[in-house]
Amino acid sequence: MFILPSDIEGLPIAALEAASYGVCTALSRIPTCDEIVYNKTLPCGFQFDPRSVTELKTILNIADKADILVDKLGQKLRTQVRQDYNWDVISRQSINAYECTLKVIAC
Repeated sequence: MFILPSDIEGLPIAALEAASYGVCTALSRIPTCDEIVYNKTLPCGFQFDPRSVTELKTILNIADKADILVDKLGQKLRTQVRQDYNWDVISRQSINAYECTLKVIAC
């Protein structure tokens, strides 16, 4: 179980790395973590208020008792992260954006 209790976060690379290995995550309920944990329809991990010890404790208790759920969420998140946060795709998109910008500047 990977836990990220953060009030403010850019795109949390550590969470993406954990997810890419199929590790179930419990991430703060903040916008950048929402993007990772939720796919189009169903959650792929746990989220909690980073200021709530009670919420985190509840998640840890559930995770301790539900090995199959934790494994399934981890595998689902792994698939989603490898598809949506693939470095090859992201780097190609970045290169395309730079090339497009350079074409506009050259004109």
